[in-house]
Amino acid sequence: MTGTDPKHAYLQATRRLMQQLAAGGLRLGLSHGQLEAGLRDAMLEAAYLQSQRSGGRVTVSSLHVATGIHRREISRWLSGRNEVAAGETGAGEAGAGEAAPAKGDSASALTLGNDSPSARVVARWTTNAGYTDAQGEPLAL
Repeated sequence: MTGTDPKHAYLQATRRLMQQLAAGGLRLGLSHGQLEAGLRDAMLEAAYLQSQRSGGRVTVSSLHVATGIHRREISRWLSGRNEVAAGETGAGEAGAGEAAPAKGDSASALTLGNDSPSARVVARWTTNAGYTDAQGEPLAL
């Protein structure tokens, strides 16, 4: 990829956006795994919807080819997506071209229970008013 390649420019812009999201996640004490799960879910949802819109069949294999994500993860994601869609709509799947409720809104890998004890300490230090200054910056310990 060269500097004028659209993929290169897109990846550079994505990196800048992700740096901001990562900084916010660190301030909240989120782990790499939690942010990675969010990106994985977003990529799978985008591939799912693109496949539906183009009239293609949405399968584990088609999502794997589109995203490069392991089939086992895709199967787990599809199962969770269909459970959420069934619970929200009363049907087995979201309708064609219709986004299922975001996995982060219900049973998602984005739970906060799997973060490390040190991440929880840092999150409390950086967000608890008792440990921050008037500008919201963490006080020196």
